[in-house]
Amino acid sequence: MFSFGIVLWEIWTAGAQLYSGFTMGAMFAGIMQGSLRPPLPKDCWPEWAALMQRCWASNPRQRPSFEGVASALQDMLNAQRSVRGWA
Repeated sequence: MFSFGIVLWEIWTAGAQLYSGFTMGAMFAGIMQGSLRPPLPKDCWPEWAALMQRCWASNPRQRPSFEGVASALQDMLNAQRSVRGWA
């Protein structure tokens, strides 16, 4: 689920370079220790940011299931449809 949270970040940032100033060892150590997470994009919807953060929870048991992620994404889609008048 952590990796899927990274995919959500990459989707939102259109593939921006993640952890560009880190060596591979420092990156893995920071992720495994729970101290390194991507910065939240400034223009990110609050719901999307919250979902990414839940996927990155330090305790894997606190991360959502894929069913929960799918439900959250569907809720965001429905909200955008309503706001933008999409069919």
